[in-house]
Amino acid sequence: MKKLYVICEGKTEERLVYNFLHERLSKTYSVVLAITFPTGQNPMGGTAKGGFRKSGGYAFALKCIQESIKLYKDSVITTFIDLYKFPSDIVCHATAEGIADPIAKAKIYEQQMKRDISEKLGNGFVFLPYVQPYESEAFLFVNPMISAIVMGDSDENVGVYEKSIKETRQKYQTPEHINAEKGPSKHLEDIFPGYRKNKVGRGGFSWNAAREIGINAICEECEHFREWLLELESFK
Repeated sequence: MKKLYVICEGKTEERLVYNFLHERLSKTYSVVLAITFPTGQNPMGGTAKGGFRKSGGYAFALKCIQESIKLYKDSVITTFIDLYKFPSDIVCHATAEGIADPIAKAKIYEQQMKRDISEKLGNGFVFLPYVQPYESEAFLFVNPMISAIVMGDSDENVGVYEKSIKETRQKYQTPEHINAEKGPSKHLEDIFPGYRKNKVGRGGFSWNAAREIGINAICEECEHFREWLLELESFK
C-alpha cells in the first residue's frame, strides 16, 4: 500500500482529510497525511492566515508542492485547494476565468499544475492535483436538514436554517456550482449567526456536518469530488 499526502490550502481542508476522508482512503493507503501550506509572514508581524492566497500566490504553492514531492517521492501526492479566488499568477488564469462551468474551470487549473510540476521535476512520481469547486463548504449543501441540525444554534431554528440552505442550493445546478461571486462559506455566514470559516468554536462544524451527511451522498451530488476520490482509490 502506498502513502498519500494531501497538500491542503488551509485548516478546513486539513480537518476534512482527517475527520472525513481518512476512514475511506485508509483502505487504499497505509498512511493518509494532510500537509497545510505555510501561511507566510504578516507584514505587521507574526504569521498570516488564509492559505497560499496570502502567502505568495500560485508561485508559492508550486514551490511547496515541489518540496513535498521531493520529500515524499515514493508516495501519491495530491492537493485540496479551493477554486474560489484561485491565485491569478498561474499561466492559465485568463483562460480558466473565461470558462463558466466551475468543474471545467477547476480541471484547467489542475492540468496546468500538473504541467508545471512535470516541467520542473520530470517524471518518476505520482502527482494528482485537485481543485475543489468552489470551496469544500459546498458539501454542506448536499443535505440541508443535516447541516441545519449540526450547525444551528438551537433546535427550534432548525427548520429556518434548513429552508435557507435549501433555497440557496436550488439556485445552482449542483453544490459544486455555488458560486463564483460569493463562495459557499459566505452563504453559510449569512445563514448561521456567528458562523465564520475557520474561527475557533465554529471551524469544526464544517467537517462535522460533512461527516454526518456522508461521503457517499456527497459523491452523488459533487461530480468533481467523486472523480478525484475514485482516482485516488485507483492506486493500490
